[in-house]
Amino acid sequence: MNKYFFTLGKVCLILLSLLIVSHITIGQQSNKITLKGLVLDKSTHLPIEFAVGSLMNNNHIGDVTDDQGYFEIQFPFNFSDDSLSIYLLGYENLNRPIFTLDLEQDTLVFYLKRKSFLLDDIVVEAEGVKLKEMVLQAFSSIPKNFPNKKHQLSGFYRKLSTEEDQYTHLYEAAVTIDDYSYSKPAEDIRLSVKGFRQTEDWGDTDSLMVHMLNKLNESFSNKFGTSQNPLYQLYTSEYLRVHKTLGTHFDIHTFKKYIGTYLFELADVTITESDTLYKIAFGSNRFTDKPSGNSFFIINASDHAIVEFQIMQGFSKDYIINQVHVEFQKIDGRYYPQFIERIIPRLINRDMEDREYDIETYWFDSVKTKDFKKIKYKNTINRFDIDEHEDGVYDAEFWKDYEPMQQHPLSESEKSGLEIHGPIEDQFKKPSDE
Repeated sequence: MNKYFFTLGKVCLILLSLLIVSHITIGQQSNKITLKGLVLDKSTHLPIEFAVGSLMNNNHIGDVTDDQGYFEIQFPFNFSDDSLSIYLLGYENLNRPIFTLDLEQDTLVFYLKRKSFLLDDIVVEAEGVKLKEMVLQAFSSIPKNFPNKKHQLSGFYRKLSTEEDQYTHLYEAAVTIDDYSYSKPAEDIRLSVKGFRQTEDWGDTDSLMVHMLNKLNESFSNKFGTSQNPLYQLYTSEYLRVHKTLGTHFDIHTFKKYIGTYLFELADVTITESDTLYKIAFGSNRFTDKPSGNSFFIINASDHAIVEFQIMQGFSKDYIINQVHVEFQKIDGRYYPQFIERIIPRLINRDMEDREYDIETYWFDSVKTKDFKKIKYKNTINRFDIDEHEDGVYDAEFWKDYEPMQQHPLSESEKSGLEIHGPIEDQFKKPSDE
């Protein structure tokens, strides 16, 4: 009998020891709570990327949703009297006390409602909005928002040259461009010219200055492999295309490095049925405490895509060193250039006070992502040749039937300014054509 009770007592002691150890282990694991969540758009039930889930009073504890809308946070058990806050610009904030959440579930589902507001409301709220983070999200989203496969653009190129308020030269080309994924080098781009025409240049040209500038461009091109051809140059001034190149405007590594030197300000908000577009002005904090508005991004809150941008370098709108303005069109879930404009000084003489500029523009009214005839290598112009595409005879019939020119005509002021020197059609005809 004593032996039986001794054995039973030993078993109970062992079980009690195991129970104590188990309790200690469970207690240690229970010191932290793991919360997994899925964030969806309330109206579309689609996952929301880049939403922030964090504790309201301990906001150093948080996570950002991935492209499937999932996030996961861990926090000490004694923080369970805090609240979970989920927020993203363009949506109403969602706050839930931790004790109201069913933590027994493997993944909790949260729905965010799109925000409807007036610009005045946003401007008041903007101080609390992390605009830098929003721009950083847009930079991080470039690979998923912009071309990732071969495509073909049909473009109309125009360059108007000015001197003060006078137009001195017109230069137009019908262009086809074969491009690839934006992760591919820009050197892979193929460009062909179907038609080209230009008027006589009435600018105050210093031939020696032009020669020196061409030599400088050639030397720069040989050293760094950059294009000299203006048709290539304008296309690659769509800086998102070269975002993989270190040191360029949309290179995320460079942006992260220097983000502290920029100022950001919410300039405008446009709300449509399906999108909320934020116009964010930016500028260097070395020269001013407020962005001028000459440089900006327009970002779509629904997919964090940069749908339009302008970058101006210069002293003012009257003294521009380089200004690039780009607008995009969305096709099959990806954004392709629709409009590219660049304004640069002409540098055709030594008088820098004349304010002579080249205003270059591309319009891309046709984008093909499949079933297109690729440009043959023999029909591709040399990107290192400044004027290779200028060979050939002016074809008046081609331009008469060229639809993009009808869609993007010269303004009356541009036309009348050029016709000071005679009818534009007569100026297009080279002596060798007559």
